Amino acid sequence: MLLFWLIVLLIAYTYVGYPLCVWLIASFVKVTGTKVDREFDSNVVGRVSVIIPAHNEAQYLVAKLQSILTQSAAEHIVEIIIADDGSTDDTAKVIKCMNDPRIKLIELSRSGKAATLNTAVEASTGELLVLTDADNLWQPGTLQALLMAFLNEKVGAAGGKLEFPAIHQQGTSWGDRYYRLFEGWLRLREDKAGCLINLDGALLVIRKALWQPVPAGVTDDFFISSAALIAGYQLAWVPQAVVEDHSTSKPRQQFQRRVRITLRGLQSMWTRKSLLSTQQPKLAWAFFSHKILRRAVPLLILLLLPLNVMLLSYGVLFKMLFIAQLIAYLLMGLVLVLPGYHWPKPCLFIAFFLQQLVAMSWAFILFLCGHRVLQWTPDTGRQLK
Repeated sequence: MLLFWLIVLLIAYTYVGYPLCVWLIASFVKVTGTKVDREFDSNVVGRVSVIIPAHNEAQYLVAKLQSILTQSAAEHIVEIIIADDGSTDDTAKVIKCMNDPRIKLIELSRSGKAATLNTAVEASTGELLVLTDADNLWQPGTLQALLMAFLNEKVGAAGGKLEFPAIHQQGTSWGDRYYRLFEGWLRLREDKAGCLINLDGALLVIRKALWQPVPAGVTDDFFISSAALIAGYQLAWVPQAVVEDHSTSKPRQQFQRRVRITLRGLQSMWTRKSLLSTQQPKLAWAFFSHKILRRAVPLLILLLLPLNVMLLSYGVLFKMLFIAQLIAYLLMGLVLVLPGYHWPKPCLFIAFFLQQLVAMSWAFILFLCGHRVLQWTPDTGRQLK
């Protein structure tokens, strides 16, 4: 019984307690944050290199590049480097048809995202590196909002806000949207509390002087953004910098994506275990709570069901908890088996949440067994505009 309630408390802390603590610190404790109070000064901002790794992204690139070149601060961009990681579609052909002299193409044999990023960064000349995916669109004002963050000399890296338009949400992808909204809320509070630990790789800017080559098998966004923390700089989350992305409503692809991301995330955390140092207690706390526990707790949640079975004779409460878990898992199965049915959004969110827990638990087991993901393949089946 003690183990059961310890797991419940750990789950409650991870998903409720930690966000609540961060909110309290951000709201009531005076912290030197990353906010910049002065107006944008184009003379202070350095040269910008935009890095886009691509693998079979021909269908997205024209719109992507247009969304970058039409930014209000586009004059700071000295180059847009598209690193083609062995594409077999018309990615290279599309890039060669673009007539802006700042657009540069690097054609590589299939080597993985880490090697592709490292090659592109090595060829770049800007003081600020903007790393962005090929399949999302920058909303107006995004670049200037990001560059504003670097008027604060303590900021080493900054990230934008990833949005999935509601019009594109189908099936359990609704859960992904709500998850992103929660993550955005939490990152804004972590920024204000001075314990922001990670930025989204869909749109990430880092000072080139802080760049560290990305090893294979890690989540590049966490590895890259944490390089700034290790160097003694702060991360800034910029909600005014918005990128619009696509999502997939196919449960199998959602599951595979979460397994892949979790495996890479676990490898990244092992690589960056020095962040647990007591020299930066607030960052160590955020790293443990937001990153480590988030990866470990899903397996504990799945253990609750068999533990609950063992405790059924201890009273009505355990019987009610057991029934609630059964209903949740049954609901997940029905939503996944009947994706065409118009399920209420709360049902879709519960199904998505449990599906992601199962995927993360499976990834955790694979990681312990020594499995690693070294190859990078962008998701297929994404919903286009």
